[in-house]
Amino acid sequence: WIYVNYWNDDYYSQWNHQLVFTVTELLSTMLVLSLANKNEAFSHYKALAVSVVGLSHIIAGGWDQFVLNVVRGEGRSHQ
Repeated sequence: WIYVNYWNDDYYSQWNHQLVFTVTELLSTMLVLSLANKNEAFSHYKALAVSVVGLSHIIAGGWDQFVLNVVRGEGRSHQ
């Protein structure tokens, strides 16, 4: 749905950024489902990958939404 909004609002600068978030979230979701499957052995690497994706999203979102838009004042009025 977010892609339709970006396309409609001519807000293409966030398109690739959102695409990376979407792909990594799908990867993370697949890993979580794999970890939750009783038929598969638990893997610390999968758990670490899920944690890294989550942490990278927190850092990227914090940088994007707070540092650039608020602290540096680079945001637009609708942000």
